[in-house]
Amino acid sequence: MDVEDALGRAQLHAHRLCDEAMVKAQGLFAIWDTYNTAENPLRGPLSYSEASISINQMATSVLHETILILVASMDVRGRSTLEKTNRVSFPIVRELLSRPGVMGDVLARADIPIANKQAFDRYCSALDRLDVEQPNRLQRLRHFRDEYLAHHLDFPVGRTPPLMSDITTMLAELSNIAADLQNALYGQHVDWEHRRVQMRESALSLWSLVAKGSGWRGK
Repeated sequence: MDVEDALGRAQLHAHRLCDEAMVKAQGLFAIWDTYNTAENPLRGPLSYSEASISINQMATSVLHETILILVASMDVRGRSTLEKTNRVSFPIVRELLSRPGVMGDVLARADIPIANKQAFDRYCSALDRLDVEQPNRLQRLRHFRDEYLAHHLDFPVGRTPPLMSDITTMLAELSNIAADLQNALYGQHVDWEHRRVQMRESALSLWSLVAKGSGWRGK
């Protein structure tokens, strides 16, 4: 794999991770969060409506899909070589960009090379921190993914289940990692806060429409 091939793959992976996967995860979690927040006046009426079973299943499903996206975005290539792996993840992108000459090519084209280099250093450091932290949030989420979502597994010794905070903090941190990756490759700033506001407003509109369809008019 030469420099051009490695950079091309890294850019394609970055698009799928930053513009697709993380955007989707943010939107899915907004659906779950706006329904389950204690400040949501619609939750009580919807929980006791005729649609409650389906609503709760949908809310659980979007949370599970969020977990799947978060864990998949941090999968490593395993036994496959970098040239042959078909996985798309932040660790794979780091491997691609760390090949000799690849980041040098990126920096040679950058308007402010030092900014791109600093963003790439933050990207790598963040991945390293997630890998070695104890207790390891990613490991808890991956165990849950493997045992209950990707497969139906039964272990003789129970694994430590993930915490709700594992999902919220990992979503925030992986979004920041995605932003650093975009900055490292293109010098672009990603305004996640603006996107979060849009997604939350859209999710609130969803639940409002569901409530109206159930006949609830509020106080």
